[in-house]
Order: sequence, then structure tokens, then C-alpha cells
Amino acid sequence: MILLYIPKLKRNGAVQ
Repeated sequence: MILLYIPKLKRNGAVQ
């Protein structure tokens, strides 16, 4: 589930 992973990375400040 990339869609669920993106927001988590964005919150960390590491958009992959």
C-alpha cells in the first residue's frame, strides 16, 4: 500500500 506509506514518509519529512 504505497498510498498509506507516502503520508507516513511525508510526516517524517522523507518523501521517497
